Order: sequence, then C-alpha cells, then structure tokens
Amino acid sequence: MIDFRYHVVSLAAVLIALAVGIVLGAGPLKNGISEQLNNQVVQLRKDKDGLRAQLDTATKANATHESFELARLPELVAGKLTGTEVVLLTLPQAGSNLVSTTDATLAAAGATITGEVGLTAAYADPGQAAASTRAEAGAQALRDLGVAAPDDGTTPLDAALAHLLTQATATGGGQADPVPPTATARATAWNRLQEADLVSGQLPEIIADAAVVISGPALAVSDDNSALVEGYARTVAAIDAASDGTVLGADLSSRDTQVVSPLASTRSDATLRRGVSTVDDAASTIGQVSIVDALVEQLAEGVGQYGMLTGATRPYPAGG
Repeated sequence: MIDFRYHVVSLAAVLIALAVGIVLGAGPLKNGISEQLNNQVVQLRKDKDGLRAQLDTATKANATHESFELARLPELVAGKLTGTEVVLLTLPQAGSNLVSTTDATLAAAGATITGEVGLTAAYADPGQAAASTRAEAGAQALRDLGVAAPDDGTTPLDAALAHLLTQATATGGGQADPVPPTATARATAWNRLQEADLVSGQLPEIIADAAVVISGPALAVSDDNSALVEGYARTVAAIDAASDGTVLGADLSSRDTQVVSPLASTRSDATLRRGVSTVDDAASTIGQVSIVDALVEQLAEGVGQYGMLTGATRPYPAGG
C-alpha cells in the first residue's frame, strides 16, 4: 500500500513544478514566448494582406473577362438560329434576369421568339389532389386539340402542353404532326390549363419548332421535391419529343450539395439525357453561348450536357 509520505512527496513535487513554471513564464521565458507569438501574428497579417491582394487582382481580372465576353456575346451567336422559331418556357422560380438575358441572346442569334410562357408550382405538385386535377385538365385539353392520348408513358398534360407550344418540322429531328391544331382549338385547350392554374402567360400565336426551358434554383432534398423535379424533367422530355430540339438551362452552383433539380434529374436519367440537352451555367456568358450552340446541335439531331457540374460531358459545345 502506498503510504502517506508518498502522497505528501508527490503533492509537493506538483506544487514545486507549478511554481517553477509560473516563475519561468513570468520571467526568463516570458519575453521569448511573447516575441514568438508577435512574430507569428505579424506573418499571418502579411499572409492575409497578400491573399487579399491576390483576390482583388483575380476579381478585377474576372470582371474584365466577363465584361469583354458580354460585349462579344451578340457576335458569338449571330445568325446561328436564323429561321428557327423558339418558345421560351420557364419553370417555377426561374430568375427573371436569366430569362430576359436568354430571350435577348436567342434574339441576337436570329431566332424568332414565339412567346414566353411559364409553368406554375401546381403543374408538378406531387399531392394527390393536384395530380387528379392535372390528369383531368390534360385529358380534356387533348380532346380540345383533337389529339389521341399518348401510349408511351407521357402524361396527358405533358402531351397537351407539347402540342400547344411546339411542332416538329418535316426536316427536323422530331416527327412532324401532319395536322396541327387550329388556333381555336389551341386557345380552348390553353384556357383550360390556365383555369386549372397549371400555366401562365399568353399562348403564342405561332407554334415553335424548338424550345428553350429555363429552370429555377435547386431544391433541398426531400421526397416531395424529388418527385417535383422529376415531373418537370419528364415535361421537358415531352416537349423535346414533340419538337426539333429542346435545351434545358439553369444557373446552378457546385457549392450546393444535397439538392435536387430538373437539370440534375434529366442528366441522371439515361433515357432523358439522350434527348434533352442541358446547360448548368446558363447565367454566364459561356452558358448563354452554350444554350445557342446546344440548340443548333439539337436541330442537327445531336445532344449534349454542358457546364461544370455532375453529368456534364463538356464545359461547352464544340460550336454551332
């Protein structure tokens, strides 16, 4: 058994060591430690100032590049879509600046913009009541258009929307509809979808032969959001199947993790990605040029996934 004297000696040793440490810290070692800490602080400040200068230089250079690219954008896309009639379709929460920029880019490329229409949040609401409303409205719209219900898994609503907005030409990548719906039939079907709060905007008078779809931001992962974005991805695919070409654009970020989006759903589905082209950096100048070049590629029966995020095959198309 350890006796009492052992405990006394141990405690004394601890107290002596503590006292020596206090004396040394307050005396001989104090200046050395303080000087070392001060030197480290000075060096860290220098490093921070150096990194700030590098960041400022890089930011200025990036702004210059973006300004130059933006100024050259009309020249980069000029004439590439001359003779092409394009409908601009927006998904819920699509950024207004991105939509207006894309509209201007398509116009600069020579495209005829048939109109800008949008889908509401109810269009792909995964709720049972919303699904029932969509099925009924879609079926009635198809009857208004005189179009048979699809037998390829496409929902009646998606099929009706595709027939309202687009039609493949005889020389395009899709299969041309020999009997396009009349203006009266289109107006009746569109009003039906508007009354069901599924679409917004005015029905374009001209039926487009191609489409550009602008998506909103990515959504947090959940069962409802996953069903929502998958529904929109299938809608875009239906429009692509009924037209000469479709491009889905979005302004997404690699910083966003644990999120879902129509673009990501399209890229992750082997069947959808074989038909629809996507651009994940659509808000940038490169992304805007990519939308035009991707649509040119679509009109030539090609397809590609462009940008810097998962599923992209190239940063941008080879050129139109």
